[in-house]
Amino acid sequence: LLSKYLILANIPLLTRLFYGFLSVTFVESFFFLKKGTKFGLKLADWILVFVAGVFTLFFDIFTQLGFQYAPNPGFVSAITSTSVLITTIFAALLYKDKIERRGLIGVFGIVVGLILLIRASA
Repeated sequence: LLSKYLILANIPLLTRLFYGFLSVTFVESFFFLKKGTKFGLKLADWILVFVAGVFTLFFDIFTQLGFQYAPNPGFVSAITSTSVLITTIFAALLYKDKIERRGLIGVFGIVVGLILLIRASA
């Protein structure tokens, strides 16, 4: 809803993303400073962090564009919630992680919600 409000207030896309980045950075830095976290990453790890950041940036850009052009923000929220579903399934398949009962309930809830959303809009 905040994204839709900022869109209706005619705030440009990159400005919305910058303020989101700034607020998350501020909150996260508070927790890192409080815990005294030290970063001992190797170059390969920093490259992976950078690549993940680029993918996250594009994900956020396309999500904001979806909020801007979708007739209902619920459609965009439903689609972005599938990222949790996909991550859970791939973690189970690739890394042989066991999905606990809570995870299965969450996956089932996402699938049922998407089916209901698709059938309601048809």
